[in-house]
Amino acid sequence: MTIEKPSGSSYVPFNKTTLDKIGESGGSMTFNGSAIGGGSNSTPTKLIVGGNVKFAVDFTAKTISFTTYNMWTPTVSLTLNAGTKPFTAEMGITTFYYVCYNANTIELVTSANIAAYAGYVAFGIMNNNVFPFSYPLNQIGVRGGTIFNRTDLSIGEWTLIGDSLTQGNSWWNNVREQYYIPIVTNLAVSGKRMSGASGMWLDKDTVTTTTDLVTIMGGTNDESATRGTLQPVGSTFDTNTYFGAYQTLIEGLLTRIPKLRIVLMTPPRAWTDTTGTTLRTALRDIGDNVKSIGQAYNLPVIDMYNNMGYNEKNQQTYLTDGLHWTSEGTKRVGTLVCGALRQYYGL
Repeated sequence: MTIEKPSGSSYVPFNKTTLDKIGESGGSMTFNGSAIGGGSNSTPTKLIVGGNVKFAVDFTAKTISFTTYNMWTPTVSLTLNAGTKPFTAEMGITTFYYVCYNANTIELVTSANIAAYAGYVAFGIMNNNVFPFSYPLNQIGVRGGTIFNRTDLSIGEWTLIGDSLTQGNSWWNNVREQYYIPIVTNLAVSGKRMSGASGMWLDKDTVTTTTDLVTIMGGTNDESATRGTLQPVGSTFDTNTYFGAYQTLIEGLLTRIPKLRIVLMTPPRAWTDTTGTTLRTALRDIGDNVKSIGQAYNLPVIDMYNNMGYNEKNQQTYLTDGLHWTSEGTKRVGTLVCGALRQYYGL
């Protein structure tokens, strides 16, 4: 295998022989048997190249929040306790600052002082941008800004639309912890339907214009609702029907927030009892309706009905009452949602 040198670049191509020379000795990265980096403050050994600490950079509130966990450089492992570091507008906009680790805390260091700094560099901030260097992108959430001037590399604000499956179940916490999303707004209401005078479709005007992601899971309470039919995009819709209300919601959101990332979720499989005797088959049909809506608007759909992995044999492990999830069930939901964000939005 050879990685070709880009035209006009001074890159030296890497091949298998070169890559085979990269190794590790005593916790330090080596090349051809020699340690990379010349001292405790040399650039390779100062740079944090990985870690499980999740950062939330909020350019609106001017804070950097972080979780408890480990990070590592080519030479050392670092432990950080959760906390929040405030910063000024000057730090976030007009002057480049390094976000650094030192003695179990986070500090911000200017370019002029970084050479003599005794700590370790995680990433940089300037112009409402995060520059991760070698730190994992999926461990940084950004609100009110971007990563490398790209809005598609993190989630700053997430809004959930749904019913009791979203309001009362904590599956979304599993997703938030995975991506450490700074702001999560849960608009879900127990018993809420998609259609009707107080339906979910009204949330089209409630979602803030700074929102990056919306997930919609509605239909569990719409079994008796008039279903209607899928209409062409841009039509006038009847919000007393399931199709009309759902299409009104999607078009209202995209009209107000054209770059919004939307993920649709079908209703999950459910039973009328705790023993898994009577299947609520109408939810399968509603799920098919959601899939057709997703196809019409070219939006990703998570098939909760067919991909949750439970059935009559094991549903009591994942459901408390034939519908609502246990802690094991919420883990399954979180896994599916995280998988969809990776697959469809590269997060």
